[in-house]
Amino acid sequence: MLTPQYDYLSSLDRTEYYSSLENKTNKPGHPSFYQNRHLHRLFHNNFLSPTEDFDIIGFHIKKHDYNLILEELNIWERYFRRQHSTERKASREALKTITIDDCAGRIMEFL
Repeated sequence: MLTPQYDYLSSLDRTEYYSSLENKTNKPGHPSFYQNRHLHRLFHNNFLSPTEDFDIIGFHIKKHDYNLILEELNIWERYFRRQHSTERKASREALKTITIDDCAGRIMEFL
């Protein structure tokens, strides 16, 4: 069932993915991170890999590589745990207005 998808994905051009690795744009925080993770998924054939077993037609049975999927989910978890840049900017601006006489109160109010 997954053979046509695997064949299509494995036939795609990989140069754009290799370029993203060379330019280090495949890291969280980079503006094109999402697009490059998509390239990463395509590079790994949507985490499909052939097994040693054959189906009734004679093709290798394909299955998902759960270790690669887990790695990808861990990357996205770290990505979404990060505080958004607008929140960081607002926090910096709020902390700039703090005066020394009420520093503890302002920090508690902010938290």
